[in-house]
Amino acid sequence: MTKKIDKKTLIILICSAAVFIGLMILAAFMDLKINILLQNPDSLYGQSLEYLGEFPAYVAAGVAFIILFQAVTKDSKYYLALKILFGILAFVGVGVFVNYLMGKFFKEEIMYRTFYLIVFTIVATALAMLGTAKADKQVMKKLALFAVMLLAVLAISQIITTIAKKMWGRMRFRNMNQNYDGYTPWYKLNFGSKGREHLVVSDPYHSDSDAFRSFPSGHTSAAGLSIALVLLPDLFEKLKKYKVWFYVAPITYTLLVALSRIIVKAHFLSDVLAGFIIAVGSVFFSRWIILLIDNKIKQKKRQAE
Repeated sequence: MTKKIDKKTLIILICSAAVFIGLMILAAFMDLKINILLQNPDSLYGQSLEYLGEFPAYVAAGVAFIILFQAVTKDSKYYLALKILFGILAFVGVGVFVNYLMGKFFKEEIMYRTFYLIVFTIVATALAMLGTAKADKQVMKKLALFAVMLLAVLAISQIITTIAKKMWGRMRFRNMNQNYDGYTPWYKLNFGSKGREHLVVSDPYHSDSDAFRSFPSGHTSAAGLSIALVLLPDLFEKLKKYKVWFYVAPITYTLLVALSRIIVKAHFLSDVLAGFIIAVGSVFFSRWIILLIDNKIKQKKRQAE
């Protein structure tokens, strides 16, 4: 059985790599043409997913630390310390999410913003804690592995994306003039220098300090964090019969976000492909590590019995 699974996985990996490489080769020649063809910055679909595309990345930390807070039981050696630590981190994580929502829906500076941020964060954290307080502790302990995976994927994908953006320094499509003079193909690293003389100021809702951060797509890698849901059927037997949907739903969502980034002139095809592969790679690397840890824990329990 193991050999069959390994062979099947290998075939999937090879096919996926071939498709990715093929699309990146296509993008090397067609990036600009595809953007010219698909551009529609006023698209309701594109604008909606611009607001929702990064949602998984901003909600992940709050969700993860709330799970970890509830997973700590009184038989833990460091019960009080862990409760305090995860409680504080949960508050910070929820605060990051609340701040993200406020930034999206309140574009202009509002009075007492910090006050509102603190109040909304306290309320949201309290409701989340109360809502999960009576959850089964065994379930929460299993979910703790999912929480750790969320944090790992978030850290890995964001670090890679941030470093890559600085290395490539690629100008966004929306910041180019009518002759597209600042355009560079994805395989050329600019380190933020090339094309600055061609910079065109975009609309007031986008910072032009972000104009040279096109490759890879941060929205796509952030949306791809939702693919971490694939771990849940591995942890809960009852979910195994729905396993395919834990792949299809988040991958579809991520691809829709990727397409929207091209439509609103924020990214090229190669940008979103790179963002997607960063997310997928981060998820399945983290999943592999988490499952190894889970198997070792189970082996120790069996040996102890």
